[in-house]
Amino acid sequence: MWEVPNFIKYVKLLVLASVLAGVFSGLRGSVFTVVGGRVNVRLRIQLMDSLLSQDIGFFDTTKTGDITSRLSSDTTLVGDQVTLNVNVFLRSLVQ
Repeated sequence: MWEVPNFIKYVKLLVLASVLAGVFSGLRGSVFTVVGGRVNVRLRIQLMDSLLSQDIGFFDTTKTGDITSRLSSDTTLVGDQVTLNVNVFLRSLVQ
């Protein structure tokens, strides 16, 4: 019925598949961390370019704290959501 050599072979294949899945999952996480950082930098550069092209009246009516918040936390939130959604989409395609 069950042969021990075949059973051991299948257990080894299962362990190998699990290890490879873990390695590739770690690589995917690392890639999305790097990509997320680049997206955040690109968003901040675009926002800064947009801010620098505004008229003086914009800075008279807009609070400095609002501008600083947009540059720091809001760009990070948007970048994180973009990379998370792309990650989930690609993972769903593969599965």
